[in-house]
Amino acid sequence: VTIAFGDFPFVSGLNRSGGMESAWGPVEMLFTPTEDGSVIAGPMLAKSYQMAPDLSRVTIQLQQGVQFHKGYGEMTAEDVVWSLNDANGAVTPTSIHPQAGDLAKFGPAKVLGKYEMEIPFTAYDVSWNANRSNTAGLAWGVVSKAAYDKNGEEWTRNNIIGTGSYQVLEWLAANRAVLEAVPNHWRKTAKAPTLRFVSVPEASTRLAMLRTGEADVIPTVFKDMKATLDEGFKTAGAGGGIKASFIFSGNYWEKVDPRTGQPLPVIGVTYDPNLPWMVPLVSVGDEKKMERARKVRWAMTMAIDRELINKTVLNGLGWAEYEHFVSVKQPQWQAKWAVPYDPAGAEKLLDEAGYPKKDGVRFDVSIFIQVPAIPAEIADAVGGFLDKVGIRTTVDKSAYAIGRPSMVGRTWTKPFIRYASEAVPQRPFDWPKGDEMSFLGRGGFGPGIEIPKITETLLAVGKEPDIEKRIRMNVELVDYVHQWMITSAIVTWPTSLTYNPKSIASWPMKTYFPTLDMAYPEYMVLAR
Repeated sequence: VTIAFGDFPFVSGLNRSGGMESAWGPVEMLFTPTEDGSVIAGPMLAKSYQMAPDLSRVTIQLQQGVQFHKGYGEMTAEDVVWSLNDANGAVTPTSIHPQAGDLAKFGPAKVLGKYEMEIPFTAYDVSWNANRSNTAGLAWGVVSKAAYDKNGEEWTRNNIIGTGSYQVLEWLAANRAVLEAVPNHWRKTAKAPTLRFVSVPEASTRLAMLRTGEADVIPTVFKDMKATLDEGFKTAGAGGGIKASFIFSGNYWEKVDPRTGQPLPVIGVTYDPNLPWMVPLVSVGDEKKMERARKVRWAMTMAIDRELINKTVLNGLGWAEYEHFVSVKQPQWQAKWAVPYDPAGAEKLLDEAGYPKKDGVRFDVSIFIQVPAIPAEIADAVGGFLDKVGIRTTVDKSAYAIGRPSMVGRTWTKPFIRYASEAVPQRPFDWPKGDEMSFLGRGGFGPGIEIPKITETLLAVGKEPDIEKRIRMNVELVDYVHQWMITSAIVTWPTSLTYNPKSIASWPMKTYFPTLDMAYPEYMVLAR
């Protein structure tokens, strides 16, 4: 099966160097969604677990007889513990794994026996097994410590030795990759013997390849979706979605660790009057500055016509969104969280905040967009709407890697349009929210805000066993974030692949929250 992607991700056989998404096939996780689609963790590499009564730690029993690829032997607790600690930014400070900061809720994992391990919690998270250690979620993959010990760091970085249904024969970043099905796999033997990935940047070229048979699978192009379905092609997805969230970066408001009452290390952001959406640490509590910046953030949000962006950029196949932490498609959505498109109201708020127009311009802003995960046209449209109310806008389409050091270092101040899997419709609303927007995630990615209310709610929800109480806490959090407009959202669209039914009869996928289009290739059913 040949799969043509515009930009398939950089991957590594070493978690600290980035790791690999478990849903692609070569690596596996402790848990996976159950066959009925529930994200409550079903067993995978973990066979069972026992939680400590005080929620301080969990003991995990592992599957026996699971083999690593290419003759590297049986998986044991030593491999799993090493893989997790290697990804965890609190244990391995040099880790650039996408979840390095999120995994800081885990203390250093320990080996208890050949097939038994322990994970202590620095902050208990009720979704620890259904999200942070699950193929459905934002997780880390188990790779071979023996391969690392034998071959060293550089070799391991470039060679993925996992336990999944597919093993990697070749992976050249931004170019091509070849995966081969593992015969008689311990869990599920894949039907497609070989997956060939090719990088094809132009969407029109990928579509032409699908039509001529050069490719069997491509990411769905929404503007062409109706035409391709009319031609007989099919689509498949894992229920995920990509939400374009609008983060008002630079609002680092946390001064104290609520667990200890001790002051937090001061981060290097100072007040800048040329960043009117921002209240830095030194000004937190100054009511006048707080309210002034709040009006600016509200104005920037009200200036955006979300319905028009969905219609023109996404061909009407997505939907308007308003909040980072909840989707309009979730049962817990409340109409009071919607933000009207009101450019006149936005201009009034900007006047009240003390930013009158001077020669048609109130102030300048540069918006950073996370491409290619978010179509650049979305940021261009947002910039156009802001220009209309006097906010002269440029769009920074630089590589994410350029901005990441400032995000990790907590000095990032540019408003940020990025993808968010916090509130795809099938994600449970009661889960803890905002790991990346709390000081708890320091050492890993942060989008440019740290808010005490987010941290307090994150900690409280994580240890609360009552689902209804967790929901009420998260509703209060959304109320708070909405009032202060620290973040908003623009649109969501479903992740989807388009495939040729002459090659693939069907592709049933389990639930998958992250934003990559491809998931669970071992479930692909061939047409021939």
